[in-house]
Parts: sequence; C-alpha cells; structure tokens
Amino acid sequence: MNGPWPSPRGPAAATARLRAVPEDFQVDELLGFEPEGSGEHLFLQLRKRGLDSDEVARRIARWASVAPGAVSYAGRKDRHAVTSQWFSVQLPGRADPDPALLAGDDALVVLASARHPRKLRRGVHRGNAFRLRLRDLDANGGDDGTGGTGNPDLYPEYLERMGISE
Repeated sequence: MNGPWPSPRGPAAATARLRAVPEDFQVDELLGFEPEGSGEHLFLQLRKRGLDSDEVARRIARWASVAPGAVSYAGRKDRHAVTSQWFSVQLPGRADPDPALLAGDDALVVLASARHPRKLRRGVHRGNAFRLRLRDLDANGGDDGTGGTGNPDLYPEYLERMGISE
C-alpha cells in the first residue's frame, strides 16, 4: 500500500522524508563502561556507514585472522544509517593488528581501541543515542494543537502534570 497510512487520529499533522541518505539516521552505541586496558579481548569502537553489524564482524575476523566466533558485539545496528558501535575480538597472547588495515574505506572508521579481560556480550551496552534528520517537512498549514508533541492526548496531560496552564 502506498500513500498515507490510515490513522485512528485522522490525517497527519505533518509529513517528511526520513532516511533519504544514511546520514539522516545516526545511532551512537553507549557502552556504559570503560574497557580496562588489558586482557585478551580487543575492544574496537567503529563508525560504520552502509554496513550491518554481521558484515563488520566478518571484516574484523578477516582483519584479525580469527574465526568469526571470536568476534562479538553488544547490539545490532542498522545498515541504512551512520552508526558508532563497539565490537570485541579475542586475541589471546597476540599483538593488536594495525587498525588502518581494518578501516580501508569511508564505510568503516576506527574511533577507539582498548583491551579488556572479557568479550562483549549481547545487551551489555547502556543504550543508544539517536539523531534523525527529516527532509522536505510539510507542516500542513500550521499548529496541530499538540504543542509540538504530535500527540493530542499527551500534551494536555503534560501541561497539567507540569503545573502549566495553556
């Protein structure tokens, strides 16, 4: 189905294009702790564009000459975005490979690296920070009566809870 989707709230107060280019959707993974600086796991913070988490993990495995199972990450990130994400690769008794050989192109940039005694496990990160860019915004004639929240049910309750009168 193309066109506007049906809504129980009536027509949209505004329309816009989202994710026209990867830079319109940016996600930064928040690790929530600092790598300890020593251990058999190399943590890598990478900025990626147009790559999904599994493809990056395969690239890291080739770069480090390890089996794919030696690479892990805390959360999956979207391919159609620009994201920063943490990965770990198990390298017991081995020196860190040259990060410049991993990056190689604009799609993947090494932001930070540090050693840690444990691998990254799914879900251990604190969360994600998002930045979205809306293109071709059309506000359909002005104020929708929600105070900019877009939710007609939320705005009056928010004002009341905050002790603000309209």
